[in-house]
Amino acid sequence: MWLRGRFEQPATATIPPSTASAGSTGWTAVAEFADTAAFSVLALSTVAIPVVFSTSQADVFALPKTVLAVAMAVVLVGLVALRWLAHAVPKRVGWSFVGVALVAFGGWNLLAWGLAPDQVHALVGERLQYQGLAAIFAYVVFMLSAWITVRSARRRTQFLLATAAGGTFVAGYAIAQRAGLDPIWPTLPHDRVFSTIGQANALGAYLVLAIPLVVALVGRRRSTQLAAAAVVALMLAALAFTLSRGGYLGTATTTIVMAGALLLWRRRVATRRRVGIAALVGIGVLVAVLTAPGTRAIVQRVATRALLTADLSESSTQIKLDLWAVGVTIAADHPLVGVGQDGYVLVFDEYRDQVLSPARAAHMARFRPESQHNVYLALADGAGLPALAAYLTLVAAVGGRLIYALRTIEEPGAWLVAAALLAAVCGHLVTDLFITAETTGSILFWTVLGIGAAMVRATGTEPAT
Repeated sequence: MWLRGRFEQPATATIPPSTASAGSTGWTAVAEFADTAAFSVLALSTVAIPVVFSTSQADVFALPKTVLAVAMAVVLVGLVALRWLAHAVPKRVGWSFVGVALVAFGGWNLLAWGLAPDQVHALVGERLQYQGLAAIFAYVVFMLSAWITVRSARRRTQFLLATAAGGTFVAGYAIAQRAGLDPIWPTLPHDRVFSTIGQANALGAYLVLAIPLVVALVGRRRSTQLAAAAVVALMLAALAFTLSRGGYLGTATTTIVMAGALLLWRRRVATRRRVGIAALVGIGVLVAVLTAPGTRAIVQRVATRALLTADLSESSTQIKLDLWAVGVTIAADHPLVGVGQDGYVLVFDEYRDQVLSPARAAHMARFRPESQHNVYLALADGAGLPALAAYLTLVAAVGGRLIYALRTIEEPGAWLVAAALLAAVCGHLVTDLFITAETTGSILFWTVLGIGAAMVRATGTEPAT
């Protein structure tokens, strides 16, 4: 494994006892403290980053969230470095697809930033989204920290509980907005909730990640099942009110992945009794919703919005197609290092008239497109095709580990966590097709990748790499 001596510790002890000498006990204690503190920062981030915002400035959401994420990443770098230096285990370096892809992704982004036409813009990113090198640095650090520290069932559960806490607050705020109880914003833009995330599609993408992670908390106790079900229902309601078509597709993807995992490797879990109960509950909820006059109109609007996904002539869909066409051309013209992170907006005008038809170019000239509304094109345009390839390789490598875990893990709780992580990753990959990267969802996603990378080793088995 890449950096195996430091990052691939057994699940039975996150920091093993020193074998060097009795005098190393103090350094081992320092390493244990740094390890625990780093995990605490990770758990805190799942609550603090989603809920933080500031009405004292023009940029209410993106700037405070990004500043907090980068600050936490700096703290994590210090703690991980302290853990490494204080660790008493001999240093050994090995390799894995996950480690190579992570180094390649971070390294190529650094190279692309160094060659960017506007390095300041590439470092900070576009206003109101801030997806420059600083944010990418934070994502890599969060993944690496999770890979290092989240290596036991207890810590995975604590992380999931923290995610549920943050997600419950976010979803509850969204429901309050829908009910007209928001004390800050009395009206909703386009009648779509945005909660503490700041934008409806970004909120949908965040919930797509959080929902399967809450499902993973379901245990044998009835009280736990009821609590998890209530939180999931709250999040699903908030997701519906976002009117986010990408969020709907992402949720459908997570559902399919979870169901597929159950059918392939845990078919005995889906007994007729459990399926029947789930079907009855679903039918009961549907009947209750459809018979309530106040909610019937909302359901109809959600359904109409979802059906617009297949309508390529719809206005917002047409705009996305225009943005994607320009993004593809930029990537083709700058395949190696792109135009700098978040640099799409800086070159859009010079490509608009070349790529789009005169009518569409005239229409798009009315706007200042801040991004491609597609994370994959954003990576290719910002840092080149090698950065996109490294990112996809990284995600595929983690996905492969999680699939291996699903095939080999016997313990039900750990297996359910692996299935939830895989479902969350797949759902996020779908929502990334339609949105601009946003700090809250991205930090959670990269943390999930780190936990997924550690999942196989933490359960005591590991595939050959």
